[in-house]
Amino acid sequence: MLQKPDDIMRIQSLKIKNYRQYRDVTIDFSKKDKSDLQVFLGKNGIGKTNILNAINWCLYGDEPHLSDESTSLPILNTIAFQNAKENIPEEVEVQLTVLTDKGNPTIFSRIEPFLVRKNTIQSQKQQFKVIIQDKKLNNKILDKEKSERAIENFVPKTIREYFFFDGERLDNYFKVPGENIQNAIKQISKIDVLFQMRERIETISKSYKKEAGKVSTEINTLQSQLEEENSSLKLISYQLTETNTQYEISKKEKQKISEGLLKFPNVRDLETNKISLDQKIEENSRKLEEKKSKKTSILHKQFVLVTSLTALNSTIQMINEKRKKGEIPPFTDKEKLNYILKENFCGICGRELDFNSKKHIEEIIEKLPFSTKIATTLSNLEQPINMLISRISENKEELNEISQEIEEFEVSIENDDEILNDIKSKLANYDTEKIRDLERKRAAFEEASLAQKERIGRLTAKIDKIQEEVKNLNDKIAVEGKKNTKAKIFMQKVEFCDKAKEILTTTINQRLNEIREKIQEETNTIFFKLVWKKETFNQITIDDNYNVQITSCDTNLPMRGSLSKAENELLALSFTLALHKVSGFDAPILIDTPVARVSDDQRVNFGDVLAKISQDKQIILLFTPAEYSPDIMEVLEPEVSTKFIFEMTSDEKQTLITVVE
Repeated sequence: MLQKPDDIMRIQSLKIKNYRQYRDVTIDFSKKDKSDLQVFLGKNGIGKTNILNAINWCLYGDEPHLSDESTSLPILNTIAFQNAKENIPEEVEVQLTVLTDKGNPTIFSRIEPFLVRKNTIQSQKQQFKVIIQDKKLNNKILDKEKSERAIENFVPKTIREYFFFDGERLDNYFKVPGENIQNAIKQISKIDVLFQMRERIETISKSYKKEAGKVSTEINTLQSQLEEENSSLKLISYQLTETNTQYEISKKEKQKISEGLLKFPNVRDLETNKISLDQKIEENSRKLEEKKSKKTSILHKQFVLVTSLTALNSTIQMINEKRKKGEIPPFTDKEKLNYILKENFCGICGRELDFNSKKHIEEIIEKLPFSTKIATTLSNLEQPINMLISRISENKEELNEISQEIEEFEVSIENDDEILNDIKSKLANYDTEKIRDLERKRAAFEEASLAQKERIGRLTAKIDKIQEEVKNLNDKIAVEGKKNTKAKIFMQKVEFCDKAKEILTTTINQRLNEIREKIQEETNTIFFKLVWKKETFNQITIDDNYNVQITSCDTNLPMRGSLSKAENELLALSFTLALHKVSGFDAPILIDTPVARVSDDQRVNFGDVLAKISQDKQIILLFTPAEYSPDIMEVLEPEVSTKFIFEMTSDEKQTLITVVE
């Protein structure tokens, strides 16, 4: 049950008289066709935040955003105080005119008279009234109950921080319990009306059951049993709620400690890593010595071969030269060549010798100056020499590999030594006992949360069992109701009420879950558009109790406690804007110092988001000149409906507000 378009509200004007710095000021908020963005510019201390306080004072009678200096000062304007005549009251008045798109204004007015006597101020009884104007400008003053309802219809007091807030305090935004936020969601989205309807139907159902019990003894007995079961159900449900609360506290405390420990090293992990690195360095040092020993052994063996390498290469060179000259042919056995000539038949190729073949063999025999034995000896030496030379080459490759491994071990040991020294330094610089104490507390909360979770399971099982018994009793009552003609009429009404409750419960749960999921999705969209660190944060999650959390991209662990004030402000603003957009509640948003801690890039993104939202709802922003930098000005100016400037009079006793044309 969201607000309909004709429920859209905006502030049309704000009149301030004798309120703090403001002697007599009227602010008219004009609207462009496509946007409703109002911008105020003023230095710190000039009275910007008191615009926020004036609205709160008018509606709710308090000033939640007063500075420490202002708290001690009277609400009555200084000039009014000085000009006051004795026994003639000076009135402080703030009047807020709110307009719906139906065109009918609602005027909220609060007046507080003050009597000045001998430089003392005495407050008189406040007067608060709400006036409804019709189209003919006739005024109708509402009674107290309707006046309170009018405030609730505009911006309920319990959830005003979601509409009128101080940007400087947004870093404390999520310290509000999730339950309060959930209740605010119910109120903003008007789902609380469904809860009220369900309670009303339950009351009516009980009255019908009581009437049915009057006309049937059996029904009366069953209803007595039903009341006992419902009492037990109520008690155990209370215990479950309490246990759930304790569970949430334990979980939050554990999370708080975990987020706090993120600022410190994990002592247990550091000490484990230290032991592991010590063992690794020791093992690698042992392997390094083995490799060095093996390298020395190979070098010793290689020494003899290396010193013989010149002689071996010279012998191979001589053999190759003799072979090239034909002095060592492939076949060097003279006796066998003579035998071939004598037989006139070659046993190698298997044919008789012709003239040319005989001549070729005779030429080979003539060219052989060495004897067959010498040639054979040289040929036989060639292979072993080549093997020795090849072994030298292989040893060289093995030496290169071992040298590479030695270098890798040395680099690894050096790197591990550096990490080990860093760990020792961290352990020396932190109070490890304090960190261990925090880790023990975290473990205790973890143990408590596990015990509470188990109890939640047991209580839930009991509730399921009782609910089953309640269902059986209701079924029996229904059967008995059909037997008794008089009771039947009442039981039919009870059945109708039960079906209505069931439909309402389903609708409530579905709507709450739908709103939560949409707010979560929209919060993610807005936040990641505003924040510049896109790779730091993973996602924003909102649980059923509206506890907002943001996780890290690297660890996927909660990290809201590690956010900077600027990042926390952006998260709060993202959640607020998402809440407004999804819930359909169209009251205006007023933000004092909206981008005080926001960096340049984020300011531009923030301005762009607000500019777009101003096309659907009224946005009022109060900037310092430094905040309203050229980059954000460039984004907002095209959408600004009205721009106001705060100016202080020369005597510094009052602040004026002028419109920039």
